[in-house]
Amino acid sequence: MSKAMKQDKLGGQPKKSIEKILISIVLIGVVVTIILYATVYDRMMSHIFPKKEIYGVWVEQGVASYAVQKITLSSKGVAVDGNLVSTHFEYDGWYFSYSAGGEEYRYKMRNESNTEMMLESDEHYNPTFKLLENHKIGVR
Repeated sequence: MSKAMKQDKLGGQPKKSIEKILISIVLIGVVVTIILYATVYDRMMSHIFPKKEIYGVWVEQGVASYAVQKITLSSKGVAVDGNLVSTHFEYDGWYFSYSAGGEEYRYKMRNESNTEMMLESDEHYNPTFKLLENHKIGVR
């Protein structure tokens, strides 16, 4: 090997190390930017669509009175038939969702006043729930 080739090989190592460091810095910057953007987006959405809009008791429609399911939404979380099943839920103005028992439950709002929602699932039965007005008025 000639002297020039040896110097080129040796001179290439520091350049590659600098390139790797710069790429790492750029990747870290991108990840931090994405996390900050997601946080700002979540805060903005919670300001535009406050969870308080859907607080109250949601009652299943079209079933026998002994089989009616009631979902209560409050600052404490989600209670189904009086039992707290989740302390956290999401609401974006169109969908309400929560996780319980390893399963994700997602409901789509069916009207602009957000007083009716329907469970979205792979099952044949997708129940509809209505918000009891007297509870909604007391929360707002």
